[in-house]
Amino acid sequence: MANYRSNKGYIAINRYDGKIRRSKVKSMALGTRFTAVMLIAMMLMTLGLVFVPTAMAQVHLKPTLQISTMNPQSREVVVSPSSIGSASFSATVSVTKPPAVGIVMVQLDGSTSTGWPTVVSPQSVPFTAPGDLQITITVVVPQATPTSSIGKVTVSGLATYPGGSAAGQTSATITIVQYFRIQPQAQQSFVQIGPGGRAVMALDLYNRGNGLDTITIEFTNIKELSKKNWVVSANSYDVSNVPQDEYNTIKISIQADKPIILTYKRAEVTYINLNVKSGNADIQGLVVNKNYMFAIVVDGFGVPGFDVTFLIIAFAMMASFMAYRKKKRN
Repeated sequence: MANYRSNKGYIAINRYDGKIRRSKVKSMALGTRFTAVMLIAMMLMTLGLVFVPTAMAQVHLKPTLQISTMNPQSREVVVSPSSIGSASFSATVSVTKPPAVGIVMVQLDGSTSTGWPTVVSPQSVPFTAPGDLQITITVVVPQATPTSSIGKVTVSGLATYPGGSAAGQTSATITIVQYFRIQPQAQQSFVQIGPGGRAVMALDLYNRGNGLDTITIEFTNIKELSKKNWVVSANSYDVSNVPQDEYNTIKISIQADKPIILTYKRAEVTYINLNVKSGNADIQGLVVNKNYMFAIVVDGFGVPGFDVTFLIIAFAMMASFMAYRKKKRN
C-alpha cells in the first residue's frame, strides 16, 4: 500500500491493497448472525400470534351446558287422604356454542328420590346458536303421603354435538304439609252393668292423618254424671305419638251410683259423651275433633255395698244351701 500525504499534513489518501483484516471479517460475521437470529425470532413470534390462539380455540372453545339453581329451592306440598298434590319449579338452561360446531342437542330428564312422577318441559331442545332457555319442572305427590317423606328433585341435562357432549344438573327439595284426621272406635257399642257396678270401656283411637299425632279425650258431660253420683276415674286421657294409620287403645273406667237399699233397675241407659281431638292440630291453632258417645246400660238388682256379681254368687250359694236342707229333711 502506498501512502500519499499532502503538504498541509491533514489530508491523507489510503490506497486499498485488496486485503481485508481478520478483525473486520469477524465483525461482519457477527453482525450477520445477529440479524439472522432476530429475523427468525420475529418470524416465530408472528407464527405464534397467528396459529397458537387458533389452536387454543380449537381446544377450549367447546359447547358447554349449565342449568341454574332451581327456583324455589324448596316447596311444601299439601295432600289429603283423597287428593294428590303438586309442586312446580323453574330453572334456566344456558348453552355456549362456538361457530365451528353445528347443532347442540340438549336432552333434559327429571326424577325424585321418592319416586314421585316428575315432568320437565321442554324435554328436548336444539341449539343452533348460544342462548338461554327457561324450563319448568312439575312433580306430582300421591295422596296421603306422610310427612316423613322428603323428596329431592333432580334435573339432569345432556348436551350432545358432533365429537362430544357436556352435562349439567340442578336440584330442589319437597316437604309435605301435615294434615290431621282422628277416628275413635269402640270395641263394644255399649256396656251393661248392674246398679252400683263399674263399667270399663275400651276405645281404639286411630290416627288417620299423615304424621305423628297426640290424641286427647275429654268428658263433656262430667257435670251430669256427677249429679247422678257416677265417679269417673279421670276427666281426660292422652295418647302420644300415634303413627299414621295406627291406633292406641285406652280404657275408660266409670263407677255407677251405688244403691243405698236393695235396688232393681230395668235397662236404664246412661250416656258418656266424649270429645276426641288432635293434640298436634291444637298446637298449630287448628281445631280437629270428633264427638263420641258411649252407652252404659244399668240392668238388674243392686245390693248396698255389694257388686252385682257378688250378689249373683250369694244367691246361688243360698239356693244351694236351701236345696241341701230340703234334701236332708226328705
